[in-house]
Amino acid sequence: MTQYSEDFGGMTTGIDPTNFTNRYDSETGVTVEDPASGDAENQRALTITNADSGIILQSFDDVDGDSEENIDMAIRFRCADDNAGEFKLFARASGSAGSEEYYAIHTSGNVLRFYRSIAGTETGIGDSYDTDTGSPWWERFHDFGTNHPTGEWLWIRMRINGTGATVTTQARIWVDGQDEPTDWHIDDTDT
Repeated sequence: MTQYSEDFGGMTTGIDPTNFTNRYDSETGVTVEDPASGDAENQRALTITNADSGIILQSFDDVDGDSEENIDMAIRFRCADDNAGEFKLFARASGSAGSEEYYAIHTSGNVLRFYRSIAGTETGIGDSYDTDTGSPWWERFHDFGTNHPTGEWLWIRMRINGTGATVTTQARIWVDGQDEPTDWHIDDTDT
């Protein structure tokens, strides 16, 4: 499996990243920024400061054209406030606005869940990470209390393997600075 990475270190802040492309709906608030104070890793980040309507996807140009179907992707992220607590990590994305095709791991409200979109229709697949306890997903792995962990750097790893009726979707999430869990928080097959 080919490995790709980006830390935005050599990019100019305040402008669109040079090696990412807007897909689906246009987005006017995507820039490379320096992290807020207190970021121990002192890395730059891809920042979305406003959300236009529709599905906004920033695709990593280095990966475009790679025909590998199996995906293992890990990213470091944080949400600025409770209202921005929604996050989606896409894989195998194709199509255009209104006819989007993709898999995505999605933090939405209290739920961490996989979704797939076929011809622009998104459907939740498999189990969500809060199903067993009814508590928010973040309370399952770290004590953030009842509010979304705003401003906290987190990691999420997503794996998608296989094709057709045997696609395995896996995800795990952890706090930056902690060891990556060995168990998957979500481990399902999309049929």
